Amino acid sequence: MDFNILKGKIVEDRDIILFDETVACLNGNALRAAYITNWISIAESLKFKFYDMSSRDHEIQKKSN
Repeated sequence: MDFNILKGKIVEDRDIILFDETVACLNGNALRAAYITNWISIAESLKFKFYDMSSRDHEIQKKSN
């Protein structure tokens, strides 16, 4: 599998760091570490997306009042 194609689809630069860690674990045949790192990567990405959305919702609410 070509991980560079998948890496090119990542939107946020901060998500690339954990993606690279996951690929390094896979290349080192540390499959359990790759699984855990991938899970953490997804959770962190979602967390930051929720933070970004909450700040926008807060600004929208200010404008409507």
